[in-house]
Amino acid sequence: MGKNLLADKIQEEVGCYTNYLASLEGKPTDIRVITNISTSNIICSILIGHRFEYTDTEFQDLMNKLGTLASDHQNVSLVHFFMWLRHLPGDFFNAKKISVNMNAIMDRLNKFLVEKKRHIEDTNEVSTLIDAYIVERNKKLKAGISTTLNDRNLLKIMIDLFMAGTETTSTTIYWCILYMLHYPVVQNKVHKEIKSQIGTDRAPTIQDKPKLTYLNAVITETQRLASIVPLSVSHLCSEEVALGEYVLPKGTYIMPNLDSVLHDKTIWGEDAMSFRPERFIDNNGKLQVPEQFIPFGIGRRVCLGEALAKMELFLFLASMFQRFQFLPPSPSSVPELSYVSGIVLSPKHYEVRVVERK
Repeated sequence: MGKNLLADKIQEEVGCYTNYLASLEGKPTDIRVITNISTSNIICSILIGHRFEYTDTEFQDLMNKLGTLASDHQNVSLVHFFMWLRHLPGDFFNAKKISVNMNAIMDRLNKFLVEKKRHIEDTNEVSTLIDAYIVERNKKLKAGISTTLNDRNLLKIMIDLFMAGTETTSTTIYWCILYMLHYPVVQNKVHKEIKSQIGTDRAPTIQDKPKLTYLNAVITETQRLASIVPLSVSHLCSEEVALGEYVLPKGTYIMPNLDSVLHDKTIWGEDAMSFRPERFIDNNGKLQVPEQFIPFGIGRRVCLGEALAKMELFLFLASMFQRFQFLPPSPSSVPELSYVSGIVLSPKHYEVRVVERK
C-alpha cells in the first residue's frame, strides 16, 4: 500500500475523530480510549478493509483488553526471566490475567480473519493485508514451495499490528496533549503556525508537513521526552559479539536503554528533561533532527511502523490543533506529568477540555 493511500485512510479517520471531539462540547473528558479506538481503526482499514464505529461495544471491548494487556505488563517481565514464579499461587504478576486477555484478543481477531478471508486467484483483487498474505501463500503452494504463511502466523501478524500500531501512536498523542496543558504558549504557537501556513478552511494534509516546522518540532520533542518505550524491545544476539570490554555470548538478551540517549544532558543540554521544541529548530528556522533522536530504535531492526507512525502523528495532531484548544478541567487543576509503566510508558489517566475554536 502506497503512502498516498495510507494518508487518505488516516485522514478519513482523523475527520471522524475530530468530529467526535467536537461533540464533547468542551466538557472535561478523558480522551485516551477514544484515541486508542481511532488509531486502531487505521490498522483495521489496512487489515480488513473497514473501520468500526466508536459506539461498537464489541470493538470497545477489544480495545479495553488491548489497553489492559499493555498496562498489566508492568511486573510480568519477571516471570519471563524467573519462570519458577509462574507456579506461585494467585496471580501477583498478572501473568494469568494477561493469558486470559490474550486468548480473548486472539479469538476476536480470528473472527475477523474468518469473516474476511477469501480465496483469491487474481492479485488485482488485493485490497487488504489479509488479501495480500493469502495471495502470497497461494502462489507458494501452487509452486510446490513449503511455506510458513499459515493462518496461525497471519493471526500473530494481526496481533503485532494491533499492539505496536495502536498503543504507541495513541499514547504519544495522549502525552502531547498533556504537555500542551502544561505549556499553553507552545500550543498557541502551534495553532498560529497552522493558521498562517494552511488556514482553517480545510483540513491539513500530508503535503502540508514541510510547512509546519514548529508542529513537527513539538511532535519530535514529545517523542523524545515521553520516551514511551524506554527499553525498546528485547533483541537476541545471533552470534558472539564484543562490546567495549564485554563479550556478549550468542543467545544473550539485549535490551537497549533508549532513555540513556533521549534524556542525555550531554546531547540535549541541561534542560534535557524540559519540554522545549525549539531544540529541533536551527538558526535558519528549519527542522533539525540529530542522529541521537532514536525513539524508534536504530539499525536494521528499527521499528517497522516508523513511517506510518510519523504520518499518523502529524495528521492527527495537525487537525486537532487547527480545530481545537486543549484546556485543563479548571485553571487550578492541571493534570500531573506522571505516568504508569507497562508495555509503554503512558500518562496517568487525565481529563481535558476540548474547546472548538471559532
